[in-house]
Amino acid sequence: MASKQMVHMNQGQGETSYAHNSSFQPSLALKGMHLFDTTPAAFVPSLSDRSETQAPEDLRINQIPAYDIDENVRRERLPVVAGAYARQFRKDFTLFLQLRGQELVPEGRMVVSLPGRRSDEPVTESSLIWGTAAQILGAMASEGVIDKERLDSLYIPVHGPSDEELREIIQEEGSFSISEMRVHDPISGMDRALLTPNRMVNSLRAAFEPIIVQHFGSPGEIMDEFVRTGEEHLSLQRRSQVKHARNPRVMLVVSLTKA
Repeated sequence: MASKQMVHMNQGQGETSYAHNSSFQPSLALKGMHLFDTTPAAFVPSLSDRSETQAPEDLRINQIPAYDIDENVRRERLPVVAGAYARQFRKDFTLFLQLRGQELVPEGRMVVSLPGRRSDEPVTESSLIWGTAAQILGAMASEGVIDKERLDSLYIPVHGPSDEELREIIQEEGSFSISEMRVHDPISGMDRALLTPNRMVNSLRAAFEPIIVQHFGSPGEIMDEFVRTGEEHLSLQRRSQVKHARNPRVMLVVSLTKA
């Protein structure tokens, strides 16, 4: 039987909620909507916000971890892992387009916005939407905080396509024509001093806590350790990175018209 996981953000308004830790999300939504001079459209945040999606079948069947704590093995497997996630996304997003196509009248329009990467950006651990969360969990597994075998069976069902990949899927599915597509850095114009390790790791917690807790259990203990390890990891990462390096992740915003 296929392994399915319900991915959703932390709910409510508390300190660990998605709403509290992602205050810039509403402005991103409005920014995405206003990138185009269009009639009113539906805004779709992300497939992962409310979809029941399957773990990449190729990885699950062959018991290939999405993230291996052995760095050499992880690098060798990156093309395999990235390819499996891309194929699963193609399947899921094709179904999404088919269903939305059935709902809209001819020439009906919608705007879809989702995280991704630039086509000229090679696939790396940093460009994977779940990559940083997996790095933190990997450090926790190395320290014995969580079980390595449990980590090996965790597949966070979120993929960030390139703009070229997204365009190809839309054109192949055929329900919509692309009026316009934009690629933009979600943190452009933000005061980067505000992007502290604490704020970033709490945003990750807000996004991924439900699936992490569902998979590993012990919600209080594991998530407190996730924040502690994450702050340490992101602080080290920040010191080692070149200042003003290009963000490997972007927001893809596409205006679609029902064919």
